[in-house]
Amino acid sequence: MISNTALRYAKALFDLSLEKGQVESVYRDVILIRDTAEASAELKVFLKSPVIQNRDKEEVLATIFKERVNPLTFQLLQLLSEKSREPLLVEIMKGFIQYYLEHTGVIEVQVESATPLDEPVVEELRKVLERRTGKSVNMQITEEPELMGGLTVRIGDTVIDGSVRYSLERLGSKLKEHTLVP
Repeated sequence: MISNTALRYAKALFDLSLEKGQVESVYRDVILIRDTAEASAELKVFLKSPVIQNRDKEEVLATIFKERVNPLTFQLLQLLSEKSREPLLVEIMKGFIQYYLEHTGVIEVQVESATPLDEPVVEELRKVLERRTGKSVNMQITEEPELMGGLTVRIGDTVIDGSVRYSLERLGSKLKEHTLVP
């Protein structure tokens, strides 16, 4: 869940990048920043530390990103340091991605499957989801053997659970409801 504060920064960056005609460039920057921050546990801890001074955080962010990102994106990094909002960096990047995908008519869908899905099944699932949502679908598929069979699909806050595990849990609940206790 992305905080309201992070969404406000993300929306401001998105709107400004759209206004300046730099949304694609900023989107690539945002992906780079998100991936870099998520790949480094040390960077995440560093940015969230209340003990480390803002100017030190700003210097580290400048060293890592200044020559690699659009000036507009770098201005956001500087602003986050000035306002002590560095701990929100990854959340803000995720918020920007949400706004970008919404703008481009793409939705993120997380699929968990008990077994690996072959390509024809993945494409059929994509087509079904695109028909149901009316949008292009960007699927992230993970294998979760504990589902015992079937799959779950998460689109935003909506979860479609077609797993064997869920079916067994529902059956167990119904049996408990109808069992006579002496």
